[in-house]
Amino acid sequence: MVLLLSVVVLVVAVGDSGCPNRCTGNGVCGSRGRCACNEGYRGADCSLRICPYGLAWADHAYGKDAAHMMAECSSRGACNTETGTCTCMEGFTGPACERMTCSGNCNNAGKCLSMRNYALANYGMTLVNGTYTTVWDVDKIYGCMCDSAHEGYDCSLKSCPRGDDPLTTGQVNEIQLLKCAAIGGTFLLSYNGVSTKPIPYDASAATVQAALLTIVQITAVKVTFSIPTGIVCQPATNVVQIEFLQQFGPLNPIVADASGLGRGGVISIAADGLTSFADSAAKVFVSVKGTKESDTCSNRGLCTVSDGTCTCFNTNGDAYDSSNGYGLVGTRGDCGYIKSGTSVATCPGSTQCSGHGFCNSGTFRCSCSIGWTGGDCSQRVCPTGRSWFDIPSGPNTAHRTWSTCSNMGLCDTSSGKCSCRLNYFGEACEFMGCGGGTSTPCNGHGRCMSMAELALWSNVNGDNAGVTYGTDPNNQFTWDATRVYGCYCDSGYTGYDCTEKVCPKGDDPVTYDQNDEIQRRRLASASQRPISSSLALSHSIQP
Repeated sequence: MVLLLSVVVLVVAVGDSGCPNRCTGNGVCGSRGRCACNEGYRGADCSLRICPYGLAWADHAYGKDAAHMMAECSSRGACNTETGTCTCMEGFTGPACERMTCSGNCNNAGKCLSMRNYALANYGMTLVNGTYTTVWDVDKIYGCMCDSAHEGYDCSLKSCPRGDDPLTTGQVNEIQLLKCAAIGGTFLLSYNGVSTKPIPYDASAATVQAALLTIVQITAVKVTFSIPTGIVCQPATNVVQIEFLQQFGPLNPIVADASGLGRGGVISIAADGLTSFADSAAKVFVSVKGTKESDTCSNRGLCTVSDGTCTCFNTNGDAYDSSNGYGLVGTRGDCGYIKSGTSVATCPGSTQCSGHGFCNSGTFRCSCSIGWTGGDCSQRVCPTGRSWFDIPSGPNTAHRTWSTCSNMGLCDTSSGKCSCRLNYFGEACEFMGCGGGTSTPCNGHGRCMSMAELALWSNVNGDNAGVTYGTDPNNQFTWDATRVYGCYCDSGYTGYDCTEKVCPKGDDPVTYDQNDEIQRRRLASASQRPISSSLALSHSIQP
């Protein structure tokens, strides 16, 4: 009886014992000495801070083509449990490491935008409805929208002048059409995402032309009215012709904002080279797509991207220099003027086309062999991959544009190799690396796997979940399946980069009425056993 009472007293004492460290003041002590932690805290004594959560960059799929669940520090950073802040992997930022940084902050030559905002900024630049709002990376992948005259994934390169090849003929400028019906108000015109100031509904051709010239990317344009004495917006249709005089090749359409014209105000634009407008006098006008080249250095020189200047060719007696865009000497800096005379004898290069292509007679343009580029075929081509950051090609469809170094690295034209941004790898910088970096991925304590590979290791209660991720290459929501990589840590390690050690796990000593797991083994007779297996296990009791 004494022994029994002692046991009872001991059980009561344990059951009523206080919580560890009295929950550190960050929780409520519940029954059996277990802490119920306040929001933002965790641990047996609620002494550890919880870090912010974001959509995981890389994780195990939890269903077919279903991944990127919420994760602490978005699986691209380590949590400081004393402060509740994330220490992000290089190239990631935000409270939960939930988004990419822009390399060098776009070198003060561009804007750092999310995929969502980049799509909005470029909406209307093409004839494709390219909104981007529902894919997992919409607010996670960031990139640079470079200012005029800058390029590269980080806007670190200077763009060289582009121009018409002086040896090609029979080409035309682009002419876009506009017609407007309104009785008051103002409207806006924009080109490549840059807008004019408000234009009055009764503006003249000269006023519309001056407004367009405030857009830095338009250096020369001619605006004419089909009704010379009319105004831009009038009940009797006046077709406005907008001819680009210094921007060559097929161009993006001008976009109109008619919201300031008031009720009934309408503007239509034709820029496809097919659509026609008729004015009130029944005269028909057809838009014209530009057919002139818009080649870097007019295809008659090489670009120095450090300062954006062209070095014009001067080989075998054929010399080129800056032009006016129409074959004469000028200040464009584009090598579009034949300095040596009116006739040309050879293709560029000390050896024609540098021995890496063949010369087309008549135009004396080089057709470069595979792997070579440049007006004289002297430069190496770098590998291309699907772009990390691009304008959507359709609703919620992006990363389909093939670009040099996947728009995540810079091309060395002397070697034909990409110099990738830190933590990206592959010949075309097409893969996002794991925690630990590309030199020691997962810090030697795990395997660096793509999202598609990680899905194959997904499990439920220790059993393989049998899910896949990204098996359909046309599914725009799983574009990352073979491109984004994450760590699958070895036993005993955890964390986004496998640097954290896993502590031992065990049963809480103040809980009771629990069961151990029992697995039953049934051996079949020799005649019933399949050749490949002689053992069957079944779970009879779960703990």
